[in-house]
Amino acid sequence: MKHIKKFENLENKLEIGDYVLCEEKLDHEYTTDTIMENFSSTHIGKYIADKDNREEHICLIEYKKIPDIIKDYFEGNTRQILIDEIKHFSKNKKDLLPFLTANKYNL
Repeated sequence: MKHIKKFENLENKLEIGDYVLCEEKLDHEYTTDTIMENFSSTHIGKYIADKDNREEHICLIEYKKIPDIIKDYFEGNTRQILIDEIKHFSKNKKDLLPFLTANKYNL
């Protein structure tokens, strides 16, 4: 046997350091809510930490290149996201690109 595959982690669990693609549901009270929803579903973030909350599992997601119009939704470069709002995740950022393309063309 020339090629022996190393052990792979087959558990598909979200871990700190993973890249994520989110789908947030906001109230649409303000016009920026729609812009924020579009941003989170079309930009890849990085899962950096959990936030302590007994009622819900909240994740801290770090984004880059945040437009000024939605900066108020973030604490620095991070955003608090419910774990249910994370639709796709991967250790490799490139693995999420097909999902971005699908969202872009409504596939």
